Amino acid sequence: HGTRTHQGVLQRGQRALEQACSTGLRALRSHVDSLGDGAECSWNALLELRDRWQDRIELQLVALLPLDYWSTSEGRQFARWVASVGGLLGGVPVSHRAGPRLREQMRALITLAEDLGCGIDLHLDESDRDPAAGLVQLLAALRDQSVSIPITCSHLSSVGLLPVPDRQRLGAQMAGQGLC
Repeated sequence: HGTRTHQGVLQRGQRALEQACSTGLRALRSHVDSLGDGAECSWNALLELRDRWQDRIELQLVALLPLDYWSTSEGRQFARWVASVGGLLGGVPVSHRAGPRLREQMRALITLAEDLGCGIDLHLDESDRDPAAGLVQLLAALRDQSVSIPITCSHLSSVGLLPVPDRQRLGAQMAGQGLC
């Protein structure tokens, strides 16, 4: 990620938007690695592309960071900026086995996003280990929390490893919470 440049992100993004538009897509979401070298140039390039393409395709930008980052003062400040440019807050759990700690990180992110009126996109359960463990933690975090912002659960690929009755139960719980 440290080798990303403004021009490189512009070129790749332009190509992706051209291809998406040519196939009829009218909205596209990009998860922007938002920590370390290359983060600022990526955001700047993608915001430029979003403005350039706004009449043809909606480019949605998600600040992708470890969940615990949002609980830091730097994370809260960055969240305010992301919300001000119309982005979404994203999160990647470091470990689904964290149990109560993971639920607290999710609750903190949800509260922050609610305060900012900003949607959330969580990368959950991309591994074949502990299928749906992150989703189960999110559902537990939402049990006692009222939410009005949209929450998307990206990459729920491991849910497919569960038996059908478990998938149906989790799907019903997600629908009950308004999760995408």
